[in-house]
Amino acid sequence: MKVMIVCRSGHSPGSNPGAVTSMLRDCIRANTKASTWTLSSFSSGDGVDLYLLIGASAAAAAPLADAIRKCDIGLDVDLWQSLDSCDLVTALFP
Repeated sequence: MKVMIVCRSGHSPGSNPGAVTSMLRDCIRANTKASTWTLSSFSSGDGVDLYLLIGASAAAAAPLADAIRKCDIGLDVDLWQSLDSCDLVTALFP
């Protein structure tokens, strides 16, 4: 079963989304087996950066989401259940 964690960050002019991605990767490596998660990042036109983590372990998703919150990167962290039962577009844009 695939699960998804969505992290959102508002960015200001001059901010560095690449630095946030690097800090997020470091946090993932420090708190879980990094090879079990796929990280993708997207920058929207309205000033919001999205970082999507896809993994196969539902049991590891909640602890990883908590760890990301504690890493103090400045991300809003949302946790979704199985991707099989989740419409991605509806989840991201309710």
